[in-house]
Amino acid sequence: MPLEASALSSLVFADHLVAFPLALAATRENPSTGVLSHNVPEELIKALCSAFVSAVTADNIVILAAVAGAADVVPLTPVVPVTFSLPGVDVAVAGFLLDQGWTGTGGPAFADVVVGSVLRNTAVLGLLQMDSGKVVGTGTGTVSPASNPGLAALVEGNLNPLLVTAFTDSGYFGQDDVPGNTVNETLAAQLPTYASWLAQGFATITASPLYVGNGSVPSAAAEVGTGAIT
Repeated sequence: MPLEASALSSLVFADHLVAFPLALAATRENPSTGVLSHNVPEELIKALCSAFVSAVTADNIVILAAVAGAADVVPLTPVVPVTFSLPGVDVAVAGFLLDQGWTGTGGPAFADVVVGSVLRNTAVLGLLQMDSGKVVGTGTGTVSPASNPGLAALVEGNLNPLLVTAFTDSGYFGQDDVPGNTVNETLAAQLPTYASWLAQGFATITASPLYVGNGSVPSAAAEVGTGAIT
């Protein structure tokens, strides 16, 4: 299954209901301003996931791999899209909670949903598709934070405006509770923290894509492979 916002938000909201069962009844509306009835955490998660998926699958997000193998006269070809891991999830959750300054009893669980569950389920749904290369035939790629030093900054740069747009377009989080208004001040002040720690968690991506060539030359070769999340 590809990484899609609707599928991601469904999994994240399910995790939210496990942590907060009463959230199923957390609905509100405001007929005086045109806000329709909605489940508040569900709509927050939908907007968050929509922005995040757009951010990490954008054209400027290129995942780099250190590829090593045998030289080949035929460009290397990735075997299949591969799964990936995000080992920095727990660190991202802790950093997000600290920066938000939440001290209530529900803070850790909520942070684990809006950062931890988003990242964990991104790794469940997403795949890494590497591009064909130029030098190596048969070989192995290593995707790691070391091979992607600028990834967090790129994702965060994408996320900041995308979060504002997603929450504004939802019609449920507008200033003065008016659909179409920009995001209310309280949430708007928090969105950069969401962007920062979701980006930092994603930038811990690791994977080991395989490549197959033919016409192999009996000498070692290496190059930087490129790919993207699908």
